[in-house]
Amino acid sequence: MSLSQLAARADPFRRRLPELSPTLAALILVFLTAAAYGLLAPGLDAGLYVPAAALALVLAAVILLRPEIGLMLMFLTAPLETTYVDVAGFRIKPSQVIGLLTLAGWALQLAVGRRKAIRSSGLTKPLALLMLTFLLAFVLHFQYLSYGISLFGLQLWFVAMIIVLANFVDEPGVLRRCFWMFIIAGTLEAALAIVQAAGFYDKVTTTTAYGSILNQARPAGTFSEPDFLAPFLVGAFLLILPFWGSKRTGSWMPAVGVVVLLLLAASILAMVRASWLGMIAGLAVFGWLKLRERGDGLDFAALFKRMTSILAALAVILVALAVVWPTALQTVSVRAKNLVAIVEPENPAPTRAQEMQQAWAVIKQNPLLGHGVGTIAITTEYGRTVAASANSGRSGVVGAGIELGLLHDQGIGGLLAFALLMGVLLWRLLRALKKAGTSLPYVQGAIACVVGLTISACFNNLYYFAYYWLIIALAAAFSDLLLSKSPTAQDATV
Repeated sequence: MSLSQLAARADPFRRRLPELSPTLAALILVFLTAAAYGLLAPGLDAGLYVPAAALALVLAAVILLRPEIGLMLMFLTAPLETTYVDVAGFRIKPSQVIGLLTLAGWALQLAVGRRKAIRSSGLTKPLALLMLTFLLAFVLHFQYLSYGISLFGLQLWFVAMIIVLANFVDEPGVLRRCFWMFIIAGTLEAALAIVQAAGFYDKVTTTTAYGSILNQARPAGTFSEPDFLAPFLVGAFLLILPFWGSKRTGSWMPAVGVVVLLLLAASILAMVRASWLGMIAGLAVFGWLKLRERGDGLDFAALFKRMTSILAALAVILVALAVVWPTALQTVSVRAKNLVAIVEPENPAPTRAQEMQQAWAVIKQNPLLGHGVGTIAITTEYGRTVAASANSGRSGVVGAGIELGLLHDQGIGGLLAFALLMGVLLWRLLRALKKAGTSLPYVQGAIACVVGLTISACFNNLYYFAYYWLIIALAAAFSDLLLSKSPTAQDATV
């Protein structure tokens, strides 16, 4: 049976899928993700693997037939970084499995003629250059191939997701829903982090070094470390921020305000130094974008009203907590003292300084060509210690900043290629601002989020985290849409 015949037989079922309204589809996806966050765990402990497997197979079939649903679900499951299955040395995570199914569904649509051509992303050339530095690192350090092959596979997945999202720019509604799915994921993660910090949820697996965090108001959420939870929450906060106070938000304003408060509260509980810098950078960029938007200066009266309302809401929440949930105030108090003292017991400054010093000493030995992808676990004493504590000697990456990590692994070429990639992305987003129209909050949120996460990544390496690259892919897709020659597509974004 040919692919076209197979598609014809599946078409009646496929046509029924769009009957689901976008809102209903989004609610179903949110429910499934909430289940993945922990609600299904008791059922799996009870041995209900068959229903779970059946549900997974049905969902896989839906994604193959409707890859745009897979894109939405991929953004919704972005925080599930510590949930994975080991397959031949590769750690396969939920968002990656969904991404591969989405890629297969998109390829199937191409094969049966439902999509006529492959669209190139505006980031294709800098991406190709970045991948070239990856390949050179493997060729030049072939003896360490086993240390970096899984990371190379992960990077290929990142590139594939950027290309796939670029091919949905003719469906702006899909991009818009992916945008909101990331914010919903952040909201779920924020709620879990707050509950966890208050001591009501401690089922998250943490490393030995982070075992005491839960008692010090430092939630890890679905991540193993607050180092990576905090920038994720900051990213979701910066994405939704332009919709707070925006006229186009309309009747959804109270809901947006609640989400903003929830994300802000969880961010404060989880934040590390790198995330504070990312938050400050993102807010500064957002302020600059608002000044550009208004042209005649910032509306200080509106800003004062907005800040007063959020402070009043926080005061009401604190009073309610003091009456209903006294232990929560103790948690907030501990975190507030840590913030004032800039105390991060799980990652003190001397430890991070040791990592930076050892990484830089190795980098200076071979700055042009690097030392091979994933080899920090064998080139430095710090890397060997971390690998031993995690019971993993196969690979490791520099955690003290994306620039040190790229210099160590791929040399100057890798760092320059990534800098070019981010420069091209931000240049295209700034150009897209002029054509954004009613899509302006989406573009402003994308710019603030990309800048905030990148600044955070300069001090806390996010290079191999899926959510960072998903934001890059989504921002690139929005810029591709708005810079396209089709005004119809631009107007349909929102």
